[in-house]
Amino acid sequence: MYLTKAEADFEMGNLQDAAIAINATRLRAGISLVNQANITREIIRTERSSELAFEVHRYWDLRRWRTAADVLNRTFRGLQIILHFPTGKYYFIPFNCETFSRVFRPEHYYNPITTSRINNNPKLIENPLY
Repeated sequence: MYLTKAEADFEMGNLQDAAIAINATRLRAGISLVNQANITREIIRTERSSELAFEVHRYWDLRRWRTAADVLNRTFRGLQIILHFPTGKYYFIPFNCETFSRVFRPEHYYNPITTSRINNNPKLIENPLY
């Protein structure tokens, strides 16, 4: 709730209220606080993505922010961590996590309006690129 309020306040230009809302979550986590002079859209989005990491909000946030094409159209990489027992050293080997290419096209920001709905209401027009 605080993250949604912080984002809405920031977008409306209420920087003081946005800072208060995001500090409610940062204070609980023991993270340094922000004020109206240094709060940014990026801070709010980073906070939202880390707080809601496993709650299936990320995809919908990326669509809503219109950044999905930039974030999702890339290959996700990971690290394989190997411990070499005789030396006690760790080796970090980068690798591609996926064997396929992700595609998020601009038309994916919208859902198509089906033909049956358009037939029911001829004033409807199809969303762009469908």
